[in-house]
Amino acid sequence: MASGDIDEEDVLKLKSDLTKVSCVASQIMELTGQLCEIFKEAAYPCVRDNAVPHFAKNLEVHQELDEDELLDALCFFCDYVENTPARDDKVSLNQLAAKFLEIDTYNADEQPDFIHQTICYGFGVFGFNLGNGEFKVLEQAVARCKDFLKGEDAFEADRIVSSESTLGALAKMSYKHLDNSVISNADLSMVLSKMPFTSFEDENKSSHRNLMQQFMIPSSNVHNP
Repeated sequence: MASGDIDEEDVLKLKSDLTKVSCVASQIMELTGQLCEIFKEAAYPCVRDNAVPHFAKNLEVHQELDEDELLDALCFFCDYVENTPARDDKVSLNQLAAKFLEIDTYNADEQPDFIHQTICYGFGVFGFNLGNGEFKVLEQAVARCKDFLKGEDAFEADRIVSSESTLGALAKMSYKHLDNSVISNADLSMVLSKMPFTSFEDENKSSHRNLMQQFMIPSSNVHNP
Protein backbone atom coordinates (compact mmCIF):
# COMPACT_ATOMS: atom_id res chain seq x y z
CA MET A 1 0.00 0.00 0.00
CA ALA A 2 1.41 3.42 -0.92
CA SER A 3 2.41 5.74 1.87
CA GLY A 4 -0.45 8.00 2.90
CA ASP A 5 -3.20 5.63 1.74
CA ILE A 6 -5.98 4.90 4.24
CA ASP A 7 -6.89 1.27 4.83
CA GLU A 8 -9.82 -0.29 6.69
CA GLU A 9 -7.92 -0.30 9.99
CA ASP A 10 -7.30 3.46 9.67
CA VAL A 11 -10.99 4.05 8.98
CA LEU A 12 -12.02 2.05 12.05
CA LYS A 13 -9.55 3.96 14.22
CA LEU A 14 -10.85 7.27 12.86
CA LYS A 15 -14.44 6.27 13.66
CA SER A 16 -13.37 5.27 17.15
CA ASP A 17 -11.63 8.60 17.72
CA LEU A 18 -14.65 10.53 16.45
CA THR A 19 -16.91 8.56 18.77
CA LYS A 20 -14.71 9.58 21.70
CA VAL A 21 -14.93 13.24 20.69
CA SER A 22 -18.72 13.01 20.39
CA CYS A 23 -18.89 11.35 23.82
CA VAL A 24 -16.90 14.19 25.38
CA ALA A 25 -19.19 16.75 23.75
CA SER A 26 -22.23 14.97 25.20
CA GLN A 27 -20.63 15.00 28.64
CA ILE A 28 -19.93 18.73 28.29
CA MET A 29 -23.57 19.33 27.34
CA GLU A 30 -24.78 17.35 30.36
CA LEU A 31 -22.38 19.15 32.69
CA THR A 32 -23.17 22.64 31.45
CA GLY A 33 -26.89 21.81 31.61
CA GLN A 34 -26.53 20.88 35.27
CA LEU A 35 -24.44 23.97 35.98
CA CYS A 36 -27.09 26.20 34.41
CA GLU A 37 -29.99 24.46 36.15
CA ILE A 38 -28.40 24.41 39.61
CA PHE A 39 -26.29 27.59 39.72
CA LYS A 40 -28.19 29.67 37.15
CA GLU A 41 -26.84 33.27 37.14
CA ALA A 42 -23.63 32.20 38.90
CA ALA A 43 -22.82 29.73 36.12
CA TYR A 44 -23.68 32.13 33.32
CA PRO A 45 -20.24 33.74 32.67
CA CYS A 46 -18.41 30.41 32.73
CA VAL A 47 -20.84 28.68 30.40
CA ARG A 48 -21.14 31.70 28.08
CA ASP A 49 -17.39 32.08 27.66
CA ASN A 50 -16.39 28.42 27.47
CA ALA A 51 -19.27 26.40 26.04
CA VAL A 52 -21.36 28.73 23.90
CA PRO A 53 -18.72 29.16 21.14
CA HIS A 54 -18.41 25.40 20.65
CA PHE A 55 -22.13 24.67 20.45
CA ALA A 56 -22.85 27.80 18.39
CA LYS A 57 -20.29 26.64 15.83
CA ASN A 58 -21.99 23.25 15.70
CA LEU A 59 -25.35 24.85 14.98
CA GLU A 60 -23.80 26.71 12.08
CA VAL A 61 -22.59 23.46 10.50
CA HIS A 62 -25.62 21.37 11.50
CA GLN A 63 -25.72 19.66 8.10
CA GLU A 64 -22.37 18.03 8.92
CA LEU A 65 -23.34 16.72 12.37
CA ASP A 66 -24.64 13.30 13.27
CA GLU A 67 -27.88 13.08 15.24
CA ASP A 68 -26.18 12.87 18.64
CA GLU A 69 -24.00 15.91 17.98
CA LEU A 70 -26.97 17.91 16.77
CA LEU A 71 -29.07 16.90 19.76
CA ASP A 72 -26.29 17.99 22.12
CA ALA A 73 -26.13 21.44 20.55
CA LEU A 74 -29.91 21.89 20.60
CA CYS A 75 -30.24 20.72 24.21
CA PHE A 76 -27.39 22.96 25.30
CA PHE A 77 -29.08 26.13 24.07
CA CYS A 78 -32.44 25.13 25.54
CA ASP A 79 -30.86 24.69 28.99
CA TYR A 80 -28.67 27.78 28.63
CA VAL A 81 -31.52 30.13 27.75
CA GLU A 82 -34.04 28.60 30.15
CA ASN A 83 -31.81 28.89 33.23
CA THR A 84 -29.48 31.88 32.82
CA PRO A 85 -29.61 35.60 31.98
CA ALA A 86 -29.10 34.58 28.35
CA ARG A 87 -32.91 34.74 28.30
CA ASP A 88 -32.67 38.55 28.38
CA ASP A 89 -30.75 38.89 25.10
CA LYS A 90 -33.67 39.37 22.73
CA VAL A 91 -31.51 39.56 19.62
CA SER A 92 -29.78 36.26 20.41
CA LEU A 93 -33.09 34.56 21.20
CA ASN A 94 -34.45 35.45 17.78
CA GLN A 95 -31.21 34.34 16.13
CA LEU A 96 -31.40 31.01 17.93
CA ALA A 97 -35.06 30.57 17.04
CA ALA A 98 -34.30 31.26 13.38
CA LYS A 99 -31.47 28.72 13.44
CA PHE A 100 -33.66 26.11 15.14
CA LEU A 101 -36.29 26.69 12.44
CA GLU A 102 -33.66 26.30 9.72
CA ILE A 103 -32.56 23.00 11.23
CA ASP A 104 -36.14 21.75 11.64
CA THR A 105 -36.96 22.40 7.99
CA TYR A 106 -33.72 20.87 6.69
CA ASN A 107 -34.59 17.39 5.40
CA ALA A 108 -37.81 17.74 7.39
CA ASP A 109 -39.25 14.45 6.15
CA GLU A 110 -36.27 12.57 7.59
CA GLN A 111 -36.12 14.46 10.88
CA PRO A 112 -36.22 12.06 13.86
CA ASP A 113 -38.92 12.76 16.44
CA PHE A 114 -36.39 13.45 19.19
CA ILE A 115 -34.73 16.19 17.12
CA HIS A 116 -38.05 17.79 16.23
CA GLN A 117 -39.19 17.51 19.85
CA THR A 118 -36.10 19.33 21.09
CA ILE A 119 -36.43 22.04 18.46
CA CYS A 120 -40.06 22.64 19.44
CA TYR A 121 -39.05 22.73 23.09
CA GLY A 122 -36.56 25.43 22.11
CA PHE A 123 -39.29 27.40 20.34
CA GLY A 124 -41.23 27.33 23.60
CA VAL A 125 -38.24 28.51 25.64
CA PHE A 126 -37.36 31.32 23.25
CA GLY A 127 -40.95 32.44 22.74
CA PHE A 128 -41.67 32.45 26.46
CA ASN A 129 -38.78 34.85 27.02
CA LEU A 130 -39.75 37.25 24.24
CA GLY A 131 -42.48 39.83 24.66
CA ASN A 132 -45.65 39.93 22.61
CA GLY A 133 -44.70 40.96 19.08
CA GLU A 134 -40.99 40.31 19.59
CA PHE A 135 -40.84 36.66 18.47
CA LYS A 136 -39.92 36.98 14.80
CA VAL A 137 -40.52 33.37 13.78
CA LEU A 138 -43.64 32.85 15.91
CA GLU A 139 -45.87 31.89 12.99
CA GLN A 140 -43.43 29.33 11.62
CA ALA A 141 -42.63 27.94 15.07
CA VAL A 142 -46.30 27.45 15.92
CA ALA A 143 -46.92 25.84 12.53
CA ARG A 144 -44.09 23.35 13.07
CA CYS A 145 -45.54 22.38 16.46
CA LYS A 146 -49.06 22.00 15.10
CA ASP A 147 -47.89 19.95 12.11
CA PHE A 148 -46.23 17.45 14.41
CA LEU A 149 -49.34 17.13 16.59
CA LYS A 150 -51.54 16.39 13.57
CA GLY A 151 -50.00 12.96 13.09
CA GLU A 152 -52.50 10.12 13.50
CA ASP A 153 -50.14 8.41 15.94
CA ALA A 154 -49.11 11.59 17.77
CA PHE A 155 -50.55 10.43 21.09
CA GLU A 156 -49.78 6.75 20.84
CA ALA A 157 -47.11 5.15 23.01
CA ASP A 158 -44.23 5.52 20.57
CA ARG A 159 -44.68 9.27 20.13
CA ILE A 160 -46.42 10.50 23.28
CA VAL A 161 -43.21 11.85 24.86
CA SER A 162 -42.45 13.99 21.81
CA SER A 163 -46.06 15.12 21.50
CA GLU A 164 -46.41 16.18 25.14
CA SER A 165 -43.12 18.05 24.91
CA THR A 166 -44.42 19.82 21.81
CA LEU A 167 -47.68 20.65 23.60
CA GLY A 168 -45.64 22.15 26.42
CA ALA A 169 -43.82 24.34 23.91
CA LEU A 170 -47.10 25.45 22.36
CA ALA A 171 -48.38 26.29 25.84
CA LYS A 172 -45.37 28.50 26.57
CA MET A 173 -45.86 30.39 23.33
CA SER A 174 -49.59 30.73 24.08
CA TYR A 175 -48.91 32.32 27.46
CA LYS A 176 -47.02 35.18 25.82
CA HIS A 177 -48.25 35.42 22.24
CA LEU A 178 -51.93 34.46 22.10
CA ASP A 179 -53.40 36.79 19.48
CA ASN A 180 -56.26 34.73 18.01
CA SER A 181 -54.42 34.85 14.73
CA VAL A 182 -51.24 32.79 14.94
CA ILE A 183 -52.22 31.32 18.32
CA SER A 184 -55.88 31.22 19.29
CA ASN A 185 -57.91 30.59 22.41
CA ALA A 186 -58.83 27.27 20.83
CA ASP A 187 -55.14 26.34 20.62
CA LEU A 188 -54.60 27.09 24.30
CA SER A 189 -57.79 25.23 25.25
CA MET A 190 -56.59 22.21 23.27
CA VAL A 191 -53.26 22.19 25.13
CA LEU A 192 -54.93 22.55 28.52
CA SER A 193 -57.35 19.72 27.68
CA LYS A 194 -54.36 17.37 27.29
CA MET A 195 -53.02 18.14 30.77
CA PRO A 196 -51.84 16.68 33.02
CA PHE A 197 -49.01 15.29 30.93
CA THR A 198 -47.86 11.85 32.01
CA SER A 199 -45.08 10.60 29.73
CA PHE A 200 -41.82 12.27 30.80
CA GLU A 201 -41.60 13.30 34.44
CA ASP A 202 -38.95 16.03 34.29
CA GLU A 203 -40.46 17.93 31.36
CA ASN A 204 -43.98 17.34 32.68
CA LYS A 205 -43.11 18.96 35.99
CA SER A 206 -41.77 21.99 34.14
CA SER A 207 -44.92 22.30 32.00
CA HIS A 208 -47.23 21.94 35.01
CA ARG A 209 -45.18 24.40 37.05
CA ASN A 210 -45.35 26.95 34.25
CA LEU A 211 -49.12 26.54 34.11
CA MET A 212 -49.50 27.04 37.85
CA GLN A 213 -47.39 30.17 37.65
CA GLN A 214 -49.62 31.51 34.91
CA PHE A 215 -52.68 31.08 37.12
CA MET A 216 -50.99 33.37 39.63
CA ILE A 217 -50.78 36.18 37.05
CA PRO A 218 -54.15 37.99 36.80
CA SER A 219 -53.52 39.13 33.22
CA SER A 220 -52.40 35.73 31.96
CA ASN A 221 -54.10 34.25 28.90
CA VAL A 222 -54.96 31.08 30.85
CA HIS A 223 -57.83 32.91 32.53
CA ASN A 224 -59.65 33.30 29.22
CA PRO A 225 -58.92 30.23 27.09
